[in-house]
Amino acid sequence: MDFDLLNIGNIVKKNVVYYESAMKQLKTYIDMINDEFTTMEQENPINHVKTRIKSADSILDKLIRKNMNITKIEELSDIVGARIVVDFIDNIYVVLDKIKSNKNIKIIEEKDYIKKPKSSGYRGYHIIIEIPIYVEGNGKNIKCEIQIRTLGIDTWASNEHKLNYKKDKVDEESKKILKETAKEIWDVDLKLNELYRKRKNQNVSFEKVSIISKLFKIKNGEPNEYLYGYLLPTTMFEAFTIFLLIKSIDEKEFSEKKAQIISEISKSSFGIYLIHDFIRSVLFKVGITSDFINPLLAVPVSSVVIFMISLCIIFFTRKIPVSKYIM
Repeated sequence: MDFDLLNIGNIVKKNVVYYESAMKQLKTYIDMINDEFTTMEQENPINHVKTRIKSADSILDKLIRKNMNITKIEELSDIVGARIVVDFIDNIYVVLDKIKSNKNIKIIEEKDYIKKPKSSGYRGYHIIIEIPIYVEGNGKNIKCEIQIRTLGIDTWASNEHKLNYKKDKVDEESKKILKETAKEIWDVDLKLNELYRKRKNQNVSFEKVSIISKLFKIKNGEPNEYLYGYLLPTTMFEAFTIFLLIKSIDEKEFSEKKAQIISEISKSSFGIYLIHDFIRSVLFKVGITSDFINPLLAVPVSSVVIFMISLCIIFFTRKIPVSKYIM
């Protein structure tokens, strides 16, 4: 099949605005996920991220290897790509779940090279997504590839690429050595992952002070961090103290209207305590955070907002005959 690097270069140049726009959008998606991990998790599973657009030379090499016609260049799914490198194997699936939960990301194909490694020995998880890009009223769906792999495999893949990807192919004996090396690195990854799980379980066991929190589980079998965070004995004691403080206020010292408000807050205080963290998590998930204001104001403002929402919910819930005995 006849290939012309100049023609390929012209096609890439013609579509470069689409590719660059898709890469910017892809980077935005991943940055959002990275920021969410940094904000919400005690440990960010992402070590680092790389994005790139394939060069005309690399595209030519792939077309030749795939025996594809030059007119099919836009069918390639990895011209625009991102590599998410994590520290441990379990982190691959944590990142994968986070990507799948993002409604803005349209996944069109998944490639599990962990369960079924490539012939070279490579292991990782690849996702093909589609990003709609519009330039001067003309729209195109640009395919992008996201690779998720461990730091060990990323180092191996980088060296394997230098040795084996270009025209000067390595001999069969060298390929065998590379494959064996990939297996050895993966074995190390497995051992490190076991240590990671052990440390994680030890931390969780240490933090699970409240027996109530053990009853609440999330899908991976670990305790819900929100629940055992505010069901700790010290937190519960603080909430109970505030409840008693409000309860002990002498309503006679205030006007009838103010006394009624204090009475309602007192009656609703336990319900507010039960629901407030749920309200906080819902607000965060829908994108309402305190990042847009000064950090000095963030805590008091967010506290007041969450308190008022919780109070309103409990106030109306208490109108239900049975609920007043609970809330």
